[in-house]
Amino acid sequence: MARRRRVRETRSAPQSRVSTMQIALVVGLAIIMVGAFIFLNRPTGEPSASHTTSAVQVIDLQGIPQGQSEDGSPALGDPNAPLTLVDYSDYRCPHCGAFTNETLPRLIDEYVRPGKVRLVHKDMAILGEQSVWAAMAAQCANDQGRFWDYYFLLFNRVHAGDRPLQLTRDRLKAFAAELGLNTQQFNQCMDENKYALKVQNERAEGQQRGVQGTPTFFLNGQKIVGNVPYEDLKKIIDQALEKTS
Repeated sequence: MARRRRVRETRSAPQSRVSTMQIALVVGLAIIMVGAFIFLNRPTGEPSASHTTSAVQVIDLQGIPQGQSEDGSPALGDPNAPLTLVDYSDYRCPHCGAFTNETLPRLIDEYVRPGKVRLVHKDMAILGEQSVWAAMAAQCANDQGRFWDYYFLLFNRVHAGDRPLQLTRDRLKAFAAELGLNTQQFNQCMDENKYALKVQNERAEGQQRGVQGTPTFFLNGQKIVGNVPYEDLKKIIDQALEKTS
C-alpha cells in the first residue's frame, strides 16, 4: 500500500507544478493588460513624465519696464527704445517655444535690459482651441500685471517634454494659482472668455500683415520669419541699431 501511495504522489507532483506555472502566467498577463488599459485610457490632458519633472525657467525681469504698446499689447522694455520687436507667436508652437526658452533670455540681457529694444507680444493663436485658451489666460494674467511671468511659465511648461503639453482650462487656472495670482479674478476672466475677441482680432491683424506661420517678427517694420539662430538675429538687430544712431 505504501508503494502505491508513493507512486500516486510522484505522478501528481508534475501536475501541481504545471498548475502553479499556469496560474503565474495568467496573473502576469492580467497585470500587463491592466497596466496597458490604464495607460491608454489616461486623460489626454495629463502630462507625460518628462513634463511632470520639468522646472520652470526663471527669467530675471527686475528693473525692466513692463507695460503696454500704443495699441494695448503687452510690452517689455523701455518705451523710448530705438527698436521695437513685435512677436506674433502661438504658445503651443514648438518653434515659438524654442525662441522663448533659448533665444529670448539672451535677447533680453543684451538688448531689452539696456534699453536698445522693446519687445511687444501679439497673439497668433493658430493651432487650435487650446492655443486660444492659452492666449486668453496670459491676457487674464496681464490684468493683474503678471503677463510676462505667466508668458514665460506657459512656454516653459508647454515645451518641457517631447510633445506640447495639453492646455486644459483647469491647467491654465492652476498655473495662475502657482504664480500666486488672484484666482477668483483670473478664473472669472477665463470663464467669461473676456479676451476671446482680442485674441481673434490679433490673429486677423497678423494675417493682414502677411503672417503665415509662427513665430514671425517685425523689427521696426522689418519682417523676420521663424526662429532664426540668435547670432543671425543679433546681426539684424545690430544693423538696425546702426541706422538709428
